[in-house]
Amino acid sequence: RGLFGGRTVPSRVENGVYVFDGVPRADFTVTARQVTPVGALISASQTILGDALPSAGGRVSPDLDLTLTATGLVRGSVVSDSGAAPGTRVTLTAGSVRILALTDSDGLFEFLGVPLDVALRIDAENG
Repeated sequence: RGLFGGRTVPSRVENGVYVFDGVPRADFTVTARQVTPVGALISASQTILGDALPSAGGRVSPDLDLTLTATGLVRGSVVSDSGAAPGTRVTLTAGSVRILALTDSDGLFEFLGVPLDVALRIDAENG
């Protein structure tokens, strides 16, 4: 996140190390994301607690090893006998994780960041 929320990018790269200048002593999360040539999203995150950082004026250079995990996109549509089914509740179950979405006015839904290493189940229920 940026200094007041939001996102930030590295100030510079030194010898293959991404440097973030001006990060305050607070909790923050570092996230790396990459889209593969076939459109799958690979991402990883690590949270750093402010209490583990040196006091003001100190320089910290923690080694963060982020292992990128492949995720995908699940997109589809829900239709009824009369056509598109807007406002339908769609549930994606990926292992022990359940994610909910509502279909749009055309009956379309989309789930981002779906893990690729577990069985998936999709259920639709008219709201």
